[in-house]
Amino acid sequence: MHADVVGEWGSTDASAPHVILTADGRLHGSDGCNRMLGQWQLAGGKVVFGPIATTRRFCQGVDTSLSRMRTARPSAQGLQFFDAEDHLLATLSRSR
Repeated sequence: MHADVVGEWGSTDASAPHVILTADGRLHGSDGCNRMLGQWQLAGGKVVFGPIATTRRFCQGVDTSLSRMRTARPSAQGLQFFDAEDHLLATLSRSR
């Protein structure tokens, strides 16, 4: 599964939601407004995100919920991101 999740998920447009997972366990991206940095690992068949640092800009009309991601799981539609309560935040398709 490791190779299945490494890569860029979401839009390649810098102002759109995207998450890049690198093979060395790092992540970076944006929720469409705020930049995100952190770490990830595989555990129990899913991607688990470590502490994620984000900027805290106010962006009117932008859904910034992706910055609350805690886990992710691959699906037929792409990579699904979930919050701490396992609520679906977003599904991003692979861009690279």
